[in-house]
Amino acid sequence: MEQKREENYGQEVEVGGRIKGIIGYKVLDYKDIEPILMQLNSYASGYPGFVSAEFLVSEEDHSVGVMISTWETMQNWRGQRER
Repeated sequence: MEQKREENYGQEVEVGGRIKGIIGYKVLDYKDIEPILMQLNSYASGYPGFVSAEFLVSEEDHSVGVMISTWETMQNWRGQRER
């Protein structure tokens, strides 16, 4: 059975009255993180207050990436994290 390792680091920042949620991920070295980030975007877009998302993926290691999502309020950001 494949052992899955994932690291997640999160932070929230208020920018211009909106909230930027910054979450970093690392998956198994031989996995490409881009499909996972796209799934996260699809998941987040279904929640109230979601505005947009952008992704940063390491050029040196495609198993490392960051999703920066924008939310209307802090409550929206925290609400999606609690579900």
